[in-house]
Amino acid sequence: AEILEEGISEALPALVPKIYHTLHNEDGILELDRHVNTTSTQFAGLNDSSDEEDDDQAVRGMTVKTSLTDEKASAAHLAGVLSKKAGPSFIQHGWQLFEPILHGCSYFHDEVRGQSAKTAALFCGFFTQHDAANPKVQQVLGEVAGRLFEMTTTDDSKEVCSDSLTAVGTLFEVVSPALMASYVEGASQAIMTVLTEKAVCQTLADDEDDDEESEDHDGQVMDTAAEAFEQVAKCFGSGFAQTFATFLPVFTKMAKPSKADNSRVRKACEPTDSLKLYSVSHNAWFCTTNPFF
Repeated sequence: AEILEEGISEALPALVPKIYHTLHNEDGILELDRHVNTTSTQFAGLNDSSDEEDDDQAVRGMTVKTSLTDEKASAAHLAGVLSKKAGPSFIQHGWQLFEPILHGCSYFHDEVRGQSAKTAALFCGFFTQHDAANPKVQQVLGEVAGRLFEMTTTDDSKEVCSDSLTAVGTLFEVVSPALMASYVEGASQAIMTVLTEKAVCQTLADDEDDDEESEDHDGQVMDTAAEAFEQVAKCFGSGFAQTFATFLPVFTKMAKPSKADNSRVRKACEPTDSLKLYSVSHNAWFCTTNPFF
């Protein structure tokens, strides 16, 4: 799809049903009774992600075939690529896939939720570009924006929070400012929640034994928050100045030497030419972030 671009349209009638089936497929997921014997033949083929336990031990939750979740994440990714490359021939197929993609944003597996969020944002860009006259487009845009803001602040996974922030940035990149104007406040609040480390995933105690890995995840979340902020600001230019000003104290705090050296956050703090878009004085910005430099 990346190489063929609109040339992939000939394969859509055969390809899209397979994507749709994978997004809906739950054959590798089995809810378990608490007292079912885990060695029962009914679990055959579903044990590639299950820990071996004593036969008589009580079972809670579900058994998941890991290849299924991998397939779902890949299918969601492919749907996003098609929305970028296939052109107008993807309109009907895009509407067919939208609901399962949106449903994937609340799926139990982190990777599927994160990839679905990024694809949902791409679908919004596709619909507004190729099917703008459709009255459903505004409704879809509102559904996706609301879901992304919610995932950013309430999901307990740092990876999903990061993916959701990436999707927020994408949303403001691929959809026109006129259509996104009513979502600036929601996006700003979601990004501010992360930058002030108040998102759910940032307040939960880490279960990871590797402190360095946990710090990497923390840095990734802050990275993507800074990138999403930058994309929203670019989308609205000088019209973002008032909102931009509310972030100054946050970036000032982030610029203190006690904070981890973070290249993307540093980029967001730098007094570059892009600051002209926000109607903020270079000198004032440099003075504000001076401790970082």
